[in-house]
Amino acid sequence: MRISFFVPPELIDDKHQDKASNGLSSAEKVSVGGTQYWTYQTWQRLQKENIFCDLVTELPHEGIVILYIGDTFFKKYFTDAHLRSKSLFLVNILADGIPHPAAHLHLVQNRTHSRLLPHSLFIPHWPEPDLIPRDSKRGDRFENIFFFGNVCCLAPELVSEEWTNHLRRRTGLHFSVRDITEWHDYSNVDAIVAVRRFSRSSHLHKPASKLYNAWLAGVPFIGGRDSAYATEGHPGKNYLTAYSPQGVIKQLQRLKENKNLRLALVNNGIQASASFTQAAILHRWKKMIQEILPLRAQQWQQKSNTQRRYDALWRQAFCAADRWLIDRSSNPFVMTD
Repeated sequence: MRISFFVPPELIDDKHQDKASNGLSSAEKVSVGGTQYWTYQTWQRLQKENIFCDLVTELPHEGIVILYIGDTFFKKYFTDAHLRSKSLFLVNILADGIPHPAAHLHLVQNRTHSRLLPHSLFIPHWPEPDLIPRDSKRGDRFENIFFFGNVCCLAPELVSEEWTNHLRRRTGLHFSVRDITEWHDYSNVDAIVAVRRFSRSSHLHKPASKLYNAWLAGVPFIGGRDSAYATEGHPGKNYLTAYSPQGVIKQLQRLKENKNLRLALVNNGIQASASFTQAAILHRWKKMIQEILPLRAQQWQQKSNTQRRYDALWRQAFCAADRWLIDRSSNPFVMTD
């Protein structure tokens, strides 16, 4: 059965397809954009391993299609013919989005989310391309603290100049947000702070990618109450948690004063990272492409029209319930240390 990765034509052009064998630079991946880059990058890596699958910019009417489906995307690209097709099996790369009932299977980045969303499978995002680990020559130096990601994904309290100056006065540490063109470079990084919000939010739909990259880079990590962090890691063993701006400062002070703690977090993180290397995720995708998806698609095609209609109703119910769970997991109640 033909397997295709779909990326909207306006987000990809010939120059990207020509570079399939060489990879994309940081600047180029910005132009491909977010979830679509995850789709493109997966196809690209599978091509290098001679695992046959297509990259298409027009939505097929048959076969297995791996793509991102959002509400706006659905209205733009889906027709009644797509929805009626008995030969089209849709696999939604959900990333940190909202599940859409048009998809027959969802691929999610948060293991806890996959346990709650029917017809979903957990598969982590790829590690940051061309990741440069912390430079061993820095030794015991502990000076530079960074956040890697879009500012909207960082607690607003930590974005303020007032907090940054307060941290410097209290600890002598420098905190800044890493530019997107340098998200792969951890060479001068001594610790990562990645707290989305100071609340009880478990962020059910958010991945632990920042934690994986920190482990792979050999850098201590401070996060919030994300369910993905708690599921994949062990607080106090391979990462630290903080529930307030003052809590972040306390944890950074601990790290600064205790090099043995830093070393333990890094070593335990390196062990945990074995499941999230490029090779490990490639193995997951090979099994997905060669075994899991063909079987799921075959099971779908063998269903009667009545069963298909019944499944469609259940998918709508599951997706509505999941949206409610995601909203609930982002509640605003503030935590304290």
